[in-house]
Amino acid sequence: ALDLFEAIQERFHYVAIDNRDAIATIKRYGRDPRTLLYVDPPYVDAEYYYEVSKKGFPHAGVAQALAEVACFVALSYYPHPTIDIWYHNWRCVTWQQQKSSQIQLAQREEDTATENLLCNYPDPVQSLWNDEVQ
Repeated sequence: ALDLFEAIQERFHYVAIDNRDAIATIKRYGRDPRTLLYVDPPYVDAEYYYEVSKKGFPHAGVAQALAEVACFVALSYYPHPTIDIWYHNWRCVTWQQQKSSQIQLAQREEDTATENLLCNYPDPVQSLWNDEVQ
């Protein structure tokens, strides 16, 4: 079991989890093309759910900052018309997710949410020459 923790520690050696100002953090880390930013802001029209963003969240500012990065970005959002405009040229992976607040309750269709993962990088493709994904 301890070997597992060593493997996790090695894998996360270069991972930074940052919970500061979104735009400043994007500008700080987004300059390096070897970086992958996973950005999980409050969803549009659901900011009230989070104490830190009850007075609003700079979604447009985040979109502008992400448009200027040199790095890879994976961005979580619920579907929303404004998000479609800001990230119209990003790849979008969509799935249905059980709402965490409803996991222990009887599952109903309205207890699921559509999740989007927006990516500013292309879908990986299988190499013609070997089993590697590029």
